[in-house]
Amino acid sequence: LKKTYDSEAQDKVQKKSDLTIPGLVNSIVPANPLKSATEKEMLAIIFTAIMVGIALTQIESKHSQPLVQLLEGINAVTDFILRVAMS
Repeated sequence: LKKTYDSEAQDKVQKKSDLTIPGLVNSIVPANPLKSATEKEMLAIIFTAIMVGIALTQIESKHSQPLVQLLEGINAVTDFILRVAMS
């Protein structure tokens, strides 16, 4: 187990020790939100979700409503799948 994950752990420790204020901001504000999601960078994902939520509340309802309905549909499907899997 140590052989498998040692280099990955060392890389993560090195990245954390190299963080400065600008580096922290760069790790929170993603250059590519989809890449951040696939790499499970939680701060970047949360930041992106907050920004999308703010944008949806600031634009006209006729433009935001289709995306809100899509996200509600995805949530309903995910909820159903989880309920089936847990029963």
